[in-house]
Amino acid sequence: MIIVSHSQSFAVDLTGFLFGDVLAVRDRDLGFLAAALAVAAVVSALGYRAFVALTFDARRAHTLGLYPRLAHAALLGLLTLAIVASFHVVGTLLVFGLLIAPPAAAMLWASRIPLIMLGAAVLGCVATGAGLLVSWHWGTAAGATIAAVAVALFFLSALAARVRERASRTTTEEGIPQSS
Repeated sequence: MIIVSHSQSFAVDLTGFLFGDVLAVRDRDLGFLAAALAVAAVVSALGYRAFVALTFDARRAHTLGLYPRLAHAALLGLLTLAIVASFHVVGTLLVFGLLIAPPAAAMLWASRIPLIMLGAAVLGCVATGAGLLVSWHWGTAAGATIAAVAVALFFLSALAARVRERASRTTTEEGIPQSS
Protein backbone atom coordinates (compact mmCIF):
# COMPACT_ATOMS: atom_id res chain seq x y z
CA MET A 1 0.00 0.00 0.00
CA ILE A 2 2.91 2.38 0.66
CA ILE A 3 4.17 1.89 -2.91
CA VAL A 4 0.67 2.10 -4.39
CA SER A 5 0.10 5.41 -2.57
CA HIS A 6 2.73 7.01 -4.87
CA SER A 7 0.80 5.96 -7.96
CA GLN A 8 -1.22 8.56 -9.88
CA SER A 9 -4.23 6.22 -9.97
CA PHE A 10 -4.22 5.81 -6.21
CA ALA A 11 -7.56 4.34 -5.04
CA VAL A 12 -8.46 6.53 -2.06
CA ASP A 13 -11.58 4.55 -1.16
CA LEU A 14 -9.65 1.28 -0.85
CA THR A 15 -6.93 2.94 1.18
CA GLY A 16 -9.48 4.62 3.44
CA PHE A 17 -11.15 1.27 4.07
CA LEU A 18 -7.89 -0.56 4.75
CA PHE A 19 -5.96 2.15 6.61
CA GLY A 20 -8.55 4.74 7.57
CA ASP A 21 -7.90 8.44 7.38
CA VAL A 22 -5.51 9.17 10.23
CA LEU A 23 -4.87 12.70 8.99
CA ALA A 24 -8.55 13.69 8.97
CA VAL A 25 -9.45 12.92 12.59
CA ARG A 26 -12.13 15.27 13.90
CA ASP A 27 -12.97 16.29 17.46
CA ARG A 28 -16.01 14.00 17.36
CA ASP A 29 -13.77 11.02 16.45
CA LEU A 30 -11.45 11.83 19.35
CA GLY A 31 -14.42 12.09 21.71
CA PHE A 32 -15.70 8.70 20.56
CA LEU A 33 -12.22 7.18 21.00
CA ALA A 34 -11.92 8.71 24.48
CA ALA A 35 -15.31 7.29 25.49
CA ALA A 36 -14.33 3.86 24.14
CA LEU A 37 -11.04 4.08 26.06
CA ALA A 38 -12.88 4.94 29.28
CA VAL A 39 -15.28 2.00 28.87
CA ALA A 40 -12.41 -0.37 28.02
CA ALA A 41 -10.37 0.81 31.01
CA VAL A 42 -13.27 0.32 33.44
CA VAL A 43 -14.19 -3.12 32.07
CA SER A 44 -10.52 -4.18 32.05
CA ALA A 45 -9.99 -3.04 35.62
CA LEU A 46 -13.17 -4.73 36.87
CA GLY A 47 -12.56 -7.98 35.00
CA TYR A 48 -8.77 -8.16 35.26
CA ARG A 49 -8.63 -11.18 37.59
CA ALA A 50 -11.23 -13.12 35.58
CA PHE A 51 -9.49 -12.25 32.29
CA VAL A 52 -6.11 -13.48 33.53
CA ALA A 53 -7.59 -16.70 34.94
CA LEU A 54 -9.56 -17.32 31.73
CA THR A 55 -6.43 -16.79 29.65
CA PHE A 56 -4.61 -19.61 31.42
CA ASP A 57 -7.37 -22.10 32.21
CA ALA A 58 -11.15 -21.68 31.86
CA ARG A 59 -11.89 -24.61 34.18
CA ARG A 60 -9.69 -23.16 36.90
CA ALA A 61 -11.38 -19.79 36.46
CA HIS A 62 -14.74 -21.49 36.96
CA THR A 63 -13.39 -23.28 40.06
CA LEU A 64 -12.31 -19.92 41.44
CA GLY A 65 -15.87 -18.62 40.92
CA LEU A 66 -14.89 -16.12 38.22
CA TYR A 67 -17.55 -16.81 35.57
CA PRO A 68 -15.34 -17.63 32.55
CA ARG A 69 -18.20 -17.41 30.04
CA LEU A 70 -18.99 -13.88 31.14
CA ALA A 71 -15.27 -13.00 31.07
CA HIS A 72 -14.98 -14.46 27.56
CA ALA A 73 -17.97 -12.44 26.38
CA ALA A 74 -16.50 -9.30 27.99
CA LEU A 75 -13.15 -9.89 26.25
CA LEU A 76 -14.91 -10.29 22.91
CA GLY A 77 -16.87 -7.12 23.67
CA LEU A 78 -13.65 -5.24 24.40
CA LEU A 79 -12.12 -6.45 21.15
CA THR A 80 -15.23 -5.43 19.23
CA LEU A 81 -15.23 -2.04 20.95
CA ALA A 82 -11.58 -1.46 19.98
CA ILE A 83 -12.22 -2.39 16.35
CA VAL A 84 -15.44 -0.40 15.96
CA ALA A 85 -14.09 2.68 17.76
CA SER A 86 -10.89 2.71 15.73
CA PHE A 87 -12.19 1.63 12.33
CA HIS A 88 -12.98 5.08 10.90
CA VAL A 89 -9.75 6.63 12.11
CA VAL A 90 -7.25 3.88 11.37
CA GLY A 91 -9.01 1.40 9.09
CA THR A 92 -9.20 -2.37 9.07
CA LEU A 93 -5.58 -3.38 8.61
CA LEU A 94 -4.15 -0.78 10.95
CA VAL A 95 -6.57 -1.81 13.72
CA PHE A 96 -5.32 -5.38 13.47
CA GLY A 97 -1.71 -4.24 13.08
CA LEU A 98 -1.93 -2.14 16.23
CA LEU A 99 -3.88 -4.82 18.13
CA ILE A 100 -1.32 -7.53 17.37
CA ALA A 101 2.18 -6.13 16.73
CA PRO A 102 2.73 -3.96 19.86
CA PRO A 103 1.53 -6.60 22.37
CA ALA A 104 3.53 -9.29 20.56
CA ALA A 105 6.64 -7.10 20.76
CA ALA A 106 6.00 -6.24 24.42
CA MET A 107 5.66 -9.91 25.33
CA LEU A 108 9.29 -10.41 24.30
CA TRP A 109 10.43 -7.99 27.03
CA ALA A 110 8.00 -8.41 29.91
CA SER A 111 6.60 -11.40 31.74
CA ARG A 112 3.87 -9.73 33.81
CA ILE A 113 0.56 -8.86 32.18
CA PRO A 114 0.38 -5.22 33.41
CA LEU A 115 3.90 -4.59 32.06
CA ILE A 116 2.97 -6.17 28.73
CA MET A 117 -0.10 -3.92 28.55
CA LEU A 118 1.96 -0.83 29.35
CA GLY A 119 4.69 -1.84 26.90
CA ALA A 120 2.13 -2.46 24.16
CA ALA A 121 0.59 0.98 24.73
CA VAL A 122 4.02 2.64 24.58
CA LEU A 123 5.01 0.72 21.44
CA GLY A 124 1.68 1.59 19.81
CA CYS A 125 2.27 5.28 20.53
CA VAL A 126 5.84 5.06 19.22
CA ALA A 127 4.65 3.29 16.06
CA THR A 128 2.00 5.95 15.50
CA GLY A 129 4.36 8.89 16.04
CA ALA A 130 7.19 7.39 14.02
CA GLY A 131 4.79 6.26 11.29
CA LEU A 132 3.34 9.76 10.94
CA LEU A 133 6.82 11.27 10.85
CA VAL A 134 8.05 8.82 8.21
CA SER A 135 4.85 9.30 6.23
CA TRP A 136 5.30 13.07 6.27
CA HIS A 137 8.90 12.96 5.06
CA TRP A 138 8.52 10.16 2.51
CA GLY A 139 5.08 11.19 1.23
CA THR A 140 3.51 7.78 1.89
CA ALA A 141 0.05 6.81 3.11
CA ALA A 142 -0.04 7.56 6.84
CA GLY A 143 -2.05 4.51 7.94
CA ALA A 144 0.02 2.07 5.92
CA THR A 145 3.24 3.58 7.23
CA ILE A 146 2.04 3.36 10.84
CA ALA A 147 1.17 -0.32 10.31
CA ALA A 148 4.59 -0.94 8.72
CA VAL A 149 6.38 0.74 11.63
CA ALA A 150 4.38 -1.31 14.17
CA VAL A 151 5.32 -4.54 12.42
CA ALA A 152 8.94 -3.38 12.05
CA LEU A 153 9.06 -2.68 15.80
CA PHE A 154 7.91 -6.24 16.42
CA PHE A 155 10.64 -7.68 14.20
CA LEU A 156 13.27 -5.42 15.79
CA SER A 157 12.11 -6.53 19.24
CA ALA A 158 12.22 -10.18 18.20
CA LEU A 159 15.74 -9.75 16.83
CA ALA A 160 16.93 -7.90 19.95
CA ALA A 161 15.35 -10.53 22.23
CA ARG A 162 17.10 -13.27 20.27
CA VAL A 163 20.46 -11.49 20.55
CA ARG A 164 19.87 -10.98 24.28
CA GLU A 165 19.01 -14.66 24.69
CA ARG A 166 22.16 -15.79 22.85
CA ALA A 167 24.36 -13.41 24.83
CA SER A 168 22.83 -14.65 28.08
CA ARG A 169 23.33 -18.28 27.04
CA THR A 170 26.96 -17.62 26.06
CA THR A 171 27.65 -15.85 29.36
CA THR A 172 26.08 -18.72 31.30
CA GLU A 173 28.07 -21.33 29.39
CA GLU A 174 31.36 -19.44 29.94
CA GLY A 175 30.71 -19.13 33.66
CA ILE A 176 30.21 -22.86 34.19
CA PRO A 177 33.48 -24.74 34.76
CA GLN A 178 33.85 -27.64 32.35
CA SER A 179 35.11 -30.99 33.63
CA SER A 180 37.84 -32.79 31.70
